[in-house]
Amino acid sequence: MMGNGRIGYLDLCKGVCICIVMLFHVHGILQCGLFGERVLFSSFMLPPFFFISGLLFKDDESFRTFFVKKVNRLLVPFLFFYLISAVIIPNMLHWAVGMTFESVMGWRSLWAFVWPGEYPNIPLWFLWCLFLMNLLFWVIRRQRVAAALICFCLSLTGICLDRFVGVDVACIVKTFKYILFFCAGFLLKERFTDEIRLGGGWKTALLLVVSFAVALIPAVSYRYDSLPVEALAFCLSGLAGSAFLLVMCSFVRHLPVISYLGENSIVIMLTHGLLVRAMTEGVIGLAGSIGPHYAVILSWLFLILAYLLLIPLIKFCLPHFTAQKPLFR
Repeated sequence: MMGNGRIGYLDLCKGVCICIVMLFHVHGILQCGLFGERVLFSSFMLPPFFFISGLLFKDDESFRTFFVKKVNRLLVPFLFFYLISAVIIPNMLHWAVGMTFESVMGWRSLWAFVWPGEYPNIPLWFLWCLFLMNLLFWVIRRQRVAAALICFCLSLTGICLDRFVGVDVACIVKTFKYILFFCAGFLLKERFTDEIRLGGGWKTALLLVVSFAVALIPAVSYRYDSLPVEALAFCLSGLAGSAFLLVMCSFVRHLPVISYLGENSIVIMLTHGLLVRAMTEGVIGLAGSIGPHYAVILSWLFLILAYLLLIPLIKFCLPHFTAQKPLFR
């Protein structure tokens, strides 16, 4: 446990994940292949985030206390940044200078995140999805075995809907798909605490080797056109990636820049989509000069360094809308 009450290795783990998220979105500008990208983005990006959320889930609160806390931490930041970045600014620029954002305009922009459509600042879906997931899990959490079975069935349902329907209304499909990792974190919360100590014996080494090997499944799963194989690969690789990352971070404990980014991962999740959009032309121009791969890596590093300056500023200016201070009590 760190002096400010935070759990150090979880901040480090979230820092690694948020760095991968930023790499994913910078990489999306050019869509150039990166070494190990399938494994990196499938096993080590989102599943650990939901796993950690499950680890930190508290099931001993009244619903009112729990609901107000999640509204302050997830819903308020989501709504504020959605209204600013996906409704007000795009519509003002569209009406003033005719600028388009490949998104719906007018009144429809208010609910673009509910009915699937293109809207600026796409990464905001994560907070909305996590808000829904927390509410859903609070309802089913009491019986742990039943909760595990329900979450497994929901994940299978989400995978099927994603494969055969392809339309995700209000992030319901994502909520279903990823709730298995949330549940796994919750079920293991008694073991994975701030005092986790696995030692350095052969059992720990075997756990790391096996979990890393299983996390590599996405590297070859594209060869199979089978729903059961796809579902198994999704669940196993996400769980293995989460386990590997958590165990590794439990040994390292703290890396100054990465841990700081993890501590402020919500701020980054709220805002980096806007920065990536602003960087697009520069990244494309840079790719023409030094090549797409180097352009992605340099732009990604620039984004990471920029947040060392931006995070204190954003938190100071918008404490109630970046989960720093509660808006409701």
